[in-house]
Amino acid sequence: MLKSLGINPMRIRVLQDDQGKSKGAAFVDFSNSNDLEQALKMDGQPTAAGRRLRINHANSRPAGR
Repeated sequence: MLKSLGINPMRIRVLQDDQGKSKGAAFVDFSNSNDLEQALKMDGQPTAAGRRLRINHANSRPAGR
C-alpha cells in the first residue's frame, strides 16, 4: 500500500501474537523525513477493510491512552 503511494519504507515489523497471527499493528522505519511526513498524512484514512489507519511516531502515545 505504501509503495503505491510513492512512500518507500526501509523496514516494516508487524507485531504478532504467540501463534504468529498479526496483532494489527506494525512499526515502520523510513530512510528520509519526506516519506515519514507523507505516511503521517495518512493518519485517519479508511482502509479497504473499513478500518481507519492510526499513524503516529513510535515514541508518542495517542491522546487518551
